[in-house]
Amino acid sequence: MKRRSIIAIALVAVMVFALAGCGKTNDAGSTPPPADAGSAEATAPEAPDTPADTGGEKLKIAYFGGGMQATWLQNILKAMNELGEENGFEVINTDAEWDGDKMLSQIDTLIDQGIDGATMFLTDESLGPAVAERLNAAGVPFAFETMAVKNADGKYAAPGVLSDVIGMGRIPAEWTIEHITDLGFDPTDWSKTGLMLGTNSIFPPTDDRAVEYRRVFLEKYPDFPAANIVVNDVAADPNRPDDTEGSFNQAMANFTANPQIEKWLVYASVDDYAVGIARAIEANNLQSTAKMISCGGERAMPEWIADPSVNEYWVAELYFNALMYAEYVVEALMEMINEGKAPEDVLVDYKAPGEDYGVAMIIGTMVTPEDYEEIYVPGY
Repeated sequence: MKRRSIIAIALVAVMVFALAGCGKTNDAGSTPPPADAGSAEATAPEAPDTPADTGGEKLKIAYFGGGMQATWLQNILKAMNELGEENGFEVINTDAEWDGDKMLSQIDTLIDQGIDGATMFLTDESLGPAVAERLNAAGVPFAFETMAVKNADGKYAAPGVLSDVIGMGRIPAEWTIEHITDLGFDPTDWSKTGLMLGTNSIFPPTDDRAVEYRRVFLEKYPDFPAANIVVNDVAADPNRPDDTEGSFNQAMANFTANPQIEKWLVYASVDDYAVGIARAIEANNLQSTAKMISCGGERAMPEWIADPSVNEYWVAELYFNALMYAEYVVEALMEMINEGKAPEDVLVDYKAPGEDYGVAMIIGTMVTPEDYEEIYVPGY
């Protein structure tokens, strides 16, 4: 399948310590090397040959969405529906609207109604033990995506797929450093340059990316003025209708508050944040003096395609997509449901030492408006 060959380009080995909720690195400042048990290259999973015998009815797989306003969750749902057509299941979607109690209530309701399996994007990781307890007690196989489901001991409570958040900060930072003069910055004089970090301080899987980007960048340029570093925090806008609007509001305020800055280097850890900053760049006529690098692809590529003028300042992307994550979720669920495998026996190539369950890690591939078409999967 062409999709699988494309996806395989952007996948990397499992990282033992690069957990979704962890923003720490080793003393050397690099992502720790993979351990032997999880060092196999992450390739796109193959679907089981035969669906479970359900008497002609489709399996029912629940997708518990933490907040379906997010483009990422919408694309995960789209991917799950597509894979459901291939694997004989239908997806039942819920939207917790970032309310943990609501998510737990939705899980209870669908367990009572009857589901064959589940995946989820938690409202926050603290909900993990309660989610695992409910699904395990009901005997419902589940696999998580992007937000780790852990037990009370801090270990994975199920198989799943996560972002290597350290890599997602480190790789864009290294790309920035390699291209710094091409981007129009003078590394010998940062006095009029600002570094804007688009992030969400209450959401570790994205905030840790920004933390790592900053660490790597400042390791290379330790003389960069601390006063010129601006954190564009989505969470700081309490009235935001969504992450893009919140990011826009914060960027507008930050640009206004820093008139002394003549050039801006921007790193956005999520595409929704990047779009908000992009609109603020345009509103302030900074297209020729700002350069932005982001993570994702769900919104960068559509922006590049719809309006090539955006390419003047939105110059690069660490590309990955929701379909990559959904493939691993479906592989795990179908093996547990169709083949009767125990959750400990799926995704075993990605099981880290000390963990009972396999968790695949994804980083992505750096692309620009000139070369993204080589790996881009439209619609995700």
